[in-house]
Amino acid sequence: MYGNAPGALYHKVGAGAGARKGDLAVWNSNRNHVAIVLDDLGGSLRLLSANNAHPYTGGNAQVITMTKVNLTGYLRPRTLDGSAPIGEGDFVSHGGHVYRIAGGAPVYVSTWAHLGGEKPVRALSAEEFNGLRAHPADGTLISGQAPGHGEHGTVYVIAGGAPIYVASFDHVGKNKPVINVDLAAIHRAGESGPWARLRRYPFNGTLVSGQAPGHAEHRTVYVIAGGAPIYVASFDHVGKNQPVTNVSLAAIHNSGGTGVWNRLRKFPANGTLLSGQAPGHAEHGTVYVIAGGAPIYVTSFDHVGKNQPVTNVSLAAIHNSGGTGVWNRLRKFPANGTLLSGQAPGHAEHGTVYVIAGGAPIYVTSFDHVGKNQPVTNVSLAAIHNSGGTGVWNRLRKFPANGTLLSGQAPGHAEHGTVYVIAGGAPIYVTSFDHVGKNQPVTNVSLAAIHNSGGTGVWNRLRRRPADGTVVSGQAPGKAGHGTVFVIAGGAPICVYNWANIGGSRTATNIDLVATENAGKSGRWQYLSYYPVDGTILLGYGSSKYYHVSKGRPQELPSPTPSEKGRAVAVDQQAIDRAGQPLTHLLGPQSAGGGTGPSDETTPAGGSSFGS
Repeated sequence: MYGNAPGALYHKVGAGAGARKGDLAVWNSNRNHVAIVLDDLGGSLRLLSANNAHPYTGGNAQVITMTKVNLTGYLRPRTLDGSAPIGEGDFVSHGGHVYRIAGGAPVYVSTWAHLGGEKPVRALSAEEFNGLRAHPADGTLISGQAPGHGEHGTVYVIAGGAPIYVASFDHVGKNKPVINVDLAAIHRAGESGPWARLRRYPFNGTLVSGQAPGHAEHRTVYVIAGGAPIYVASFDHVGKNQPVTNVSLAAIHNSGGTGVWNRLRKFPANGTLLSGQAPGHAEHGTVYVIAGGAPIYVTSFDHVGKNQPVTNVSLAAIHNSGGTGVWNRLRKFPANGTLLSGQAPGHAEHGTVYVIAGGAPIYVTSFDHVGKNQPVTNVSLAAIHNSGGTGVWNRLRKFPANGTLLSGQAPGHAEHGTVYVIAGGAPIYVTSFDHVGKNQPVTNVSLAAIHNSGGTGVWNRLRRRPADGTVVSGQAPGKAGHGTVFVIAGGAPICVYNWANIGGSRTATNIDLVATENAGKSGRWQYLSYYPVDGTILLGYGSSKYYHVSKGRPQELPSPTPSEKGRAVAVDQQAIDRAGQPLTHLLGPQSAGGGTGPSDETTPAGGSSFGS
């Protein structure tokens, strides 16, 4: 009690000094007792005291005499020594700096010009200054003053030590007092030195309620984690009877913005630890570390640092991450370019680094490939090994999402800077951004990750060739064949002549048409096969006919086995019927003499047939 007593209200007087009537005598040792001094008797004190006898459960106050042995000291109300308590709005000085009191805390004044000129200032002793609050109390209203500045007069409410912009007094309570402070103190909140009395972002665990009467999300409650507001589905998840600060709902909707909106993050900071709370649920209490805005499951605190603070959040906020409305303060997957380090002491891959591309972790062989001095977030290596899984493992993809653009980095290599688009988990070479969409973000990865795609261990987050059934559209404006749709079978693009021929339209990933023409070649072209690999089973959609591909030729299977049916890829029957023609990526039947027929082609002549 003695150490935490507010200096604004009390002088702290040592035990060796004489006591005055009205002092609070404090024993903080084995006695742990507080009483009001009536008289100092030298070696003892005459006191007005309660809770004097075992079992110390209260009782009426009594006048007693008590020895000063183990006395910690006295708390002397400032009214006893003639000094007025430090009040709201007072200007005080300490250590060569001037402050204004707001919410019981000193807020730095960088220039009198922001507050209407010089004012009387009360000099505080170290004891008095250290007795002030570290940060203004929650709910305190302050107005940033800087005449001529665009934000002059803006009002903020304190939540967890940080100033949150107020869009309307209706959101925080009308007729509440507002303390004018230096706008610079708000702009530089969270910096060191005299600026540190306002926080950049609210403390973890701070509860805020978004206020906007008439809005569907009016009064929704959020818990602050890593500077961002995470929706609370039930107070059971964050602790009942916790104080909640009303803020403008607009401050939550605009979190991560600039100007007045920059005191809440859009997503929690990297490395923030969350615990998903949902009593009775199998995943209750599971812990996650934030990386690129997404919650990544933690199997052991050894992987993310022991003794780190953990913020309780609703498990539903994790399950609904990447959603809209109240759920949009956690990402479903980490942002592209996020760097992770897989932690599993003793494992051969402990400390391996990955860059996120399209939600998947791609192995990094050198920081030169992804940018030096980038922050890296430690995660459990198991989260990388189990990426693409279900339940707690579903916050990393197994392979990058279709349409993700990669740039292979290897300074000095002939293919350094080559660009690829992901289709069915594989990187397909791009000759022009016109073929995949201009102004798309591109993620730098190690070129070695592309060269080793389809490998094992650290290399298994890119496929060697697109997954069977992937639908792509070959793009090359002005070129014959532009817009042709293909379905991947055995690593090769098989032409689709009409959506109806494969059961209806589907989402197609735009790839470079030139990549289909050069499929099967070496180097950057090797991530598509020109013909399906031997053993591929095709199903002619709508015909119920099954085919076995051998050396590029589809041969009908009169009696396919259940296994063959199970791994068959549905393709356009017309592509099989037209085998050997351009864009089919199938060879026609052999001639009767055993040679190749005239329809056999190793390179298509071009010409779009989609929709014919």
